[in-house]
Amino acid sequence: MQRIFWGDTKLNRIESSNFDGSDRKIVPVEVTHPYALDIFGDLIFWSDLVEHKILSADKLTGDDYMVILEEDSLNATGLHVHHRPRQARLSNPCMEAICSHLCLLSSSTKGYKCACPIGMTLNKDENICDQMSSRSPSIVIATLTEMYHLNHNQVGEDSIMQLPNGPDLKHIGALAFNPTGRSIIYSDTANSIIYSMDVSSNHHEILFENVDMVEGLAVDPYTETIYWTERVQGKVVIGHENGGKYQRLVLAWNLKNPKGIAVASEFGLMFIVEGSTSQIISLWQMDGIWLRNLVVVEGTISAMAYDGHDEHLYFSDSQRETIERIDVDGANPTTFFSQSQKPIAMASSSDSVFWLTDLSARLSWLDKEDPTNAHSFLLDDVSHDNFDPYRLMTVINEFVLSRNHVCLNQTAGCNGICVPTPREAKCLCSVGNVLSEDGSTCEPVQCIGEQWFPCQSGCIPAKYRCDGVSHCSLGEDELDCHSLAIACSPNDPKCDCKSGCSICSEEEFQCDSGEGIPLDFVCDDVVHCSDGTDEGGNCDTSCEDNSHCPHNCLSGPKEPICQCEPGYDSLNDGRNCIDVDECKTDFSCSQLCNNKEGHYDCLCVPGYSLEQDKHTCKTINGRPLMIAASAHHIAVFIDNNVISSHHELEWHDPIRGVAFHDKMSTLYWITKAGVIRSNSLGQALVYKFTSLKPTGLALESITGNLYVSASSELNGGVQQGGSVIKVVSHSLESDVNIVNTQTKITDIAIDSVRGILFWSDKYGSSAGRIIRSTLDGKSTYELCDTQVICPVALALDPIKSRIYWADSRQQSILSCTYNGQDQHKHVATNGKPLSVTFFENRISWTVLHQDIIYSQQVAGETMEKSLQLAETKAVQHLFTTHSILEPEYPNPCSSSSCGNGLCVLKNVSSYSCFCPGDERVLSIAPFRCRSRCPRYFFQCRRDSECLPRSLVCINDANCETLSDRKLCEKLKDILKSGESVLTNSLTRGLLHSLSVISLLQSNGTDRWIQDTTRNESLPYSETRFVSGQSPSNQSRRRVVYSRHIEIRDEVYVPDESGADQEATQAIESTLQAILG
Repeated sequence: MQRIFWGDTKLNRIESSNFDGSDRKIVPVEVTHPYALDIFGDLIFWSDLVEHKILSADKLTGDDYMVILEEDSLNATGLHVHHRPRQARLSNPCMEAICSHLCLLSSSTKGYKCACPIGMTLNKDENICDQMSSRSPSIVIATLTEMYHLNHNQVGEDSIMQLPNGPDLKHIGALAFNPTGRSIIYSDTANSIIYSMDVSSNHHEILFENVDMVEGLAVDPYTETIYWTERVQGKVVIGHENGGKYQRLVLAWNLKNPKGIAVASEFGLMFIVEGSTSQIISLWQMDGIWLRNLVVVEGTISAMAYDGHDEHLYFSDSQRETIERIDVDGANPTTFFSQSQKPIAMASSSDSVFWLTDLSARLSWLDKEDPTNAHSFLLDDVSHDNFDPYRLMTVINEFVLSRNHVCLNQTAGCNGICVPTPREAKCLCSVGNVLSEDGSTCEPVQCIGEQWFPCQSGCIPAKYRCDGVSHCSLGEDELDCHSLAIACSPNDPKCDCKSGCSICSEEEFQCDSGEGIPLDFVCDDVVHCSDGTDEGGNCDTSCEDNSHCPHNCLSGPKEPICQCEPGYDSLNDGRNCIDVDECKTDFSCSQLCNNKEGHYDCLCVPGYSLEQDKHTCKTINGRPLMIAASAHHIAVFIDNNVISSHHELEWHDPIRGVAFHDKMSTLYWITKAGVIRSNSLGQALVYKFTSLKPTGLALESITGNLYVSASSELNGGVQQGGSVIKVVSHSLESDVNIVNTQTKITDIAIDSVRGILFWSDKYGSSAGRIIRSTLDGKSTYELCDTQVICPVALALDPIKSRIYWADSRQQSILSCTYNGQDQHKHVATNGKPLSVTFFENRISWTVLHQDIIYSQQVAGETMEKSLQLAETKAVQHLFTTHSILEPEYPNPCSSSSCGNGLCVLKNVSSYSCFCPGDERVLSIAPFRCRSRCPRYFFQCRRDSECLPRSLVCINDANCETLSDRKLCEKLKDILKSGESVLTNSLTRGLLHSLSVISLLQSNGTDRWIQDTTRNESLPYSETRFVSGQSPSNQSRRRVVYSRHIEIRDEVYVPDESGADQEATQAIESTLQAILG
């Protein structure tokens, strides 16, 4: 038998499974706090730190339970059973191994593997350990705020070392290694700084300040020039140290969302990742001249690395979950590895490719010569609350400089920035300098004349002033741009788009003299630019043979102007047209979206049909009901605009949440007193709370269980100042807390079909969260944390798997997917929102101190509408219901093995068993709770035996405490006396499992139960048990109803002849009341 056993101190049980995780079982034995375990033979031994015991039992059946040792001072944290047969004589593969230091057993064909101590590494024969030099390959990885140095060949925890942070480091955006300077180059996107950290001394130095969001870094190992991308401004910048001063120069701008960058200096080439939903890897010369696109993917290129050892470019395709490889010219594309699970960072050494996986603590790598098998090891424990995912990496590798590089020793005497190109070296000059006529010397600019703008570090051409891109090292050219803005229209040829009036778009032409003109003014035989550059010599010939424009070609004065058709993104001034995936970029369709080349189609799921707007899906059968609740009123609207009914409530406590069970046509709401139910029989308080302040209510439609979120007023079941999520059984007999937290839960929502429970909470004056879990409160994780400040209400779109929330601090309605992706702000609420609901294609919300329900379409053309409320003011809760939101699914709890416990769905096909309240688990298999009896059983006394209902009040007493005899005698006396007995308690009493018909027959004469009457002076209704002759000799059927608990049992009373045979049969359900 090959099984693994473990103890769970949270669930108080011992479990086992096969080595591969299959056939998981719970050992059926009662445990309190299992800590240390061991197996010998058929027995399992464990220590209990709470009860201070050593115990044993059969490892499969739980039989032969025995306390081996019990002492108050016993706190056994380790346990081992020793016996000679456990030490089988096996051959030791390490006896024949030739390892210079350590030999470890292995599953390899040899049976062993050599290993080295810290500071040493295996040489190529994999037997001998050599001393590790300071320049041996190693890896630097980073989280948002920390960097770590590790060597993937080392053994033991000491192989990972945290590096000291730079000053005030807040958000690491990119990493790169400078092999010549032996330093780590990294960016801080929060402080807009690029740093250098020496590998040996860990000294940090600021290289460049006032940079944009840098998420791509690369270093030319020959010149130590740093290349980076600035994502927001869409530019590529290079920086270089010259004479102790750090110079920078913008190489290219107007790129779309540039992120990753890599350089192949020996070829004079650089690679840039651009785009949003559809991304490309574009090929450029290192002097900023675009060449062509190498790779186009529909997903995200989340990682890229160039390897100078084998002269290949490696990159990841997140949609295909592959790692791929191409030559530097894009040739020989190869899927290097599949099933890589969305790598977010990548680096390479001379023999391996490394990557980090999204939201993981696992480092993986492949041998380049044998990429069939991936290796990995865990860097950290992801289960602890403070786990910060690793997201960036670079390899510290030995680099051998080639003497043939064109920029070594500053070829041709360049005193500026030498950059290699495929043919030659070029000398570039930083801001404030211009290249002299010799082509290799940079000279300072004399800032004279209107054509120059002065920076602190020199001058730039005035046309770069306020163009949306920082050309000055400190960004002075982009300051006070609003003061230069002028009123203009697209038809005004004097509009200078680059001076603050507007940003020149694809529909405008930039004159060399600075001003912008409409594109259709170009090459129209009329000069519009002050310098005449809109009417050049190539106007008649630039579009011959469409000039390689993929879609439309417009004549240009120097070169053709390429334009893309609608439905395509323009890259590189229209020379590349990439299909826009509208199904990913926005809320194009209310349900399903099918992207096609250049356009898209909207589709609907079964039960819905597409409207004429071609975006909105509406239900085929019936219109929804929207329920609006204020403190003491409830209004019901049909199709969000027609008032169907208006309810004045009988309860004085304000409403804290609403829910509706469409199948049962039952409305629930919650107040401080408890859960109130309203249906055809009226309103009733069906479940009572103490010491709790409810904040939310939701219905799980498959079982009918109710979920309640509440904060504590006192200590009642919740930690002081915290919150709880409570599940109330569909029978309204019991409840259990599935979530306890120190934060303030503000609302809850349930997707029963997907088995997800959501809740929002606040844990500070300006900090909030959206959290999801399974329906039993387990497997929790946080969603949408970057845009959540003060969430107050939740709503779900179960078809597109999106969750919406109202944020009172941001005064907005926002959303994200069920997995926390694609966060989106939909609308500003112009006031503090109180509630939100969603159905079909529309979000609706209410605002504090306003008697209006606002709504807006989500997909397609935005359409707003509002509904003025006449009577229901200050709506605090909105809820939309329709039968299509409660699809028919089998109820796993109807055949559960939870016994007398509470069955709570985990998802649509499985469940969890809980013991209500503070009751403890008595046994696991079968599941039983202490202090509770199964249905149709009578509990003789708390913590005592359970008696079958059929034995109660028949013959002699059966309870050891005689509680059943005393009860029956009291009931008989009451029935004989003809007195009325009031019942005003909530649920579960001495008659919990008592057969009504047995009581009636025991007296020998007809008895009847009078209908419920209401005492106006009391906050509850009265149910009277009255003796005497029935008002009619006919058999009567009465429904007994109490305002605190509805008793839907039909009670049959026989006539004197006993003709009614049904009266002799047992009543299925029993009265749930207490005799006062």
